[in-house]
Formats: sequence, structure tokens, C-alpha cells
Amino acid sequence: VEIAPVAGKIHVIVSGMKPLIWAFGGETSLISGVSVFGDVLPGKNKVLAGTTGIDSGKVHFAGTFHCLKGNHSSPQDDDDGALEASLVKIFGRAPEIAAGDQELRRARVTRLSVSFTPWPDCSAMKVFDPPIPAGFDPDVWFQAAISSDDRTFQPFGEEKIVSPMPVEMYAVLPGWVGIAQLVHDGTIVREKTRKWQVSMCNRVNKVGPMMARPIQSGGIYKIVKNIPYFPAMETSGPHYVLAKGINLPKGNPTSCVTRDVSNKVLRNGEDCRGRDTFRR
Repeated sequence: VEIAPVAGKIHVIVSGMKPLIWAFGGETSLISGVSVFGDVLPGKNKVLAGTTGIDSGKVHFAGTFHCLKGNHSSPQDDDDGALEASLVKIFGRAPEIAAGDQELRRARVTRLSVSFTPWPDCSAMKVFDPPIPAGFDPDVWFQAAISSDDRTFQPFGEEKIVSPMPVEMYAVLPGWVGIAQLVHDGTIVREKTRKWQVSMCNRVNKVGPMMARPIQSGGIYKIVKNIPYFPAMETSGPHYVLAKGINLPKGNPTSCVTRDVSNKVLRNGEDCRGRDTFRR
């Protein structure tokens, strides 16, 4: 969230679903306070969110996402006034500006407007070629970009994260981003993958650009070094095979897991059916 130069001080209210870290930059000295709404950890009543770039004394974790009634994805469509009524009830006044977007990547705040930098619309691209950061396997990172997992990846340096909940480093990064790192590090070895050259853009579900590199799909992902957790997945993960002597990681891989050589099913046997790599 970039704060543009404005006259006077502003109070910023942010709200979003799922655990989020709001990174503030720009003219942050103009912020008098930040109120953060979001989902809460069941039984804890603490918001699963954090901020960077703002002094902790200016940040208030106001309550759950559900306290703000109305259309959160687009406050401009608050036809019944539920969102504005919620803000008036909590803060004693309506906001000067209300804006939102389900595809939010970066927001720029002025006294008169909020503008968004959306995720690229790949239907307008000739070639889909996302940048690949160091330390990640290029082919698997490409899969992460197609699956939109790269949207959730934002490395932090020494910035202090203010949050009502403990902030911990991932032991294993989630999603295809985590798999890309494990493949790069040699912890996971891919076998029997198939390559496809397609012109489909999954992000907008329409015909889009040619892919800069073939998509590698199917096959098995053999874990050859012990890891504490499977990469957390919101959708189905790849077929994992544990090499000899490798312990079963914690967590739910959301996909088939078998033991090398014996092919014994260890997790999610129903997902192993129909796999060309599964031997009965």
C-alpha cells in the first residue's frame, strides 16, 4: 500500500480475507493510524493479519472481517449501504474514500482516490513469461505462476511485522512456490513429467498468449531428503513418492503419496487411482 503525498493526516482502514500482511510504503509519516480487519483464528479472536512499514503504536487490529458487513470486493457496489453503516457504527463517520478489488496487488492512496495495480491480464500478452526469482526451479515456478501461487509469495527482509499473532518463518514454503524451491535445492526430484506447449491463460480462463516455456505436468515428485512438512496446498498437489529411508512429512499433501519401490500408498489413496505412475 503506497501512500502518496497528501495535505494533512489520513487514517487507513484495510480489510481482507485469509491471513495477510499489509506492506505500507511511500509517505507513511502522513498516516495517523491504521485499522486492520480480517479473518480470525477460531477460539482466539485475534486477527490473522499484520503490517510492515508502520509504527506499532499506530496500528489497531479492529476485529473480524465479518464486522464489516457489505460487499468487500467492491465497496463501490455497496447498494444497500451496509458497508458504510458498519464503518459509521465503528468509527463514528463514513469514509471519504472506499475502494476494493479481488485482484488487488498494489494500492496507491491519496486524499482523493485509491488506485490499484492489478495482476497482469495475460489475455493481452503475446507471451506469458513471468519473472523467476533466484533459488527456485524455473519450470516449477512457471507452474506456480500458472496456478497463481506466485501471487501469495512476497519475501520480507528485516522489516518488523506488527501482528496480534506470532509471526513465524515457513519451514517449507506453501504451494507450487514451495515445491519450486525444494526442486531447486535437490530435496525433490521430478520424474516422468510430460511437457505441453499451450496457449491457454488459466488466470482469466480464456485463450491467451503462448507460454514462454512448456508446462510440465503429471509424473512424480520424489522426495529424496527429509522435510518437516509437505508444502501446504489449496488445490491438489503432485504425486509424491518417498525415497528409501525418507520419513513421511507432516501435513496434508492433498494428493497421492506412495513409498518408492514397494509403491505402498501412504496418504490419499483415492487420488492414486488412474495415475499412470501408480502400479498395482
